[in-house]
Amino acid sequence: MNAVGVVSGVILGLVFAWSGAAKLRAGDNWKVAGTAFSTSRKSVDRLVEGGLPWCEIVLGAMLVAHIAPTVFGALSGVLLLGFTAAIVRVIQRGESTPCMCFGSASTSNVSWRHVWRNAGLIALAVTTVVAA
Repeated sequence: MNAVGVVSGVILGLVFAWSGAAKLRAGDNWKVAGTAFSTSRKSVDRLVEGGLPWCEIVLGAMLVAHIAPTVFGALSGVLLLGFTAAIVRVIQRGESTPCMCFGSASTSNVSWRHVWRNAGLIALAVTTVVAA
């Protein structure tokens, strides 16, 4: 077990747990911001709305506890890639959409700053996987 992998997993886990908990605390407010990120499939949108905060909390807890860090580090990286692709799509369409990535604590409109932040989190996910 590599200390760098453990530390990167814990940091990433805390970010995911905070994000999920903040979404739950924000209630339906974070879902409104998500309409710009919605898909053409309403069933997928409902699944994301209901399950995303809990998914983030579970991912965060597993990473903090260092349980199967390769698996949960990879899953968090895939999720972050999806988030980043959605953010880039909104930016390219020129929409002003609040991020709500951390519930009410992050109400600024999505921008390239969010993409760079996610790139850093993806780097943590890769480090967690490689150094596990």
